[in-house]
Amino acid sequence: DAKFKSIPDAEQLENSINMIPGVIENGIFPGKRISKVFIGEGKRVKIL
Repeated sequence: DAKFKSIPDAEQLENSINMIPGVIENGIFPGKRISKVFIGEGKRVKIL
């Protein structure tokens, strides 16, 4: 688990992550047993 102080715009973060070469094809953590990444606070949760 990882926790950050604040992510003001989860959608912008998702777009930025998806622009990293290979992320769309291989996922954020290729070769690792991670199926989902949750970003959010309270009721505002984004699933990558």
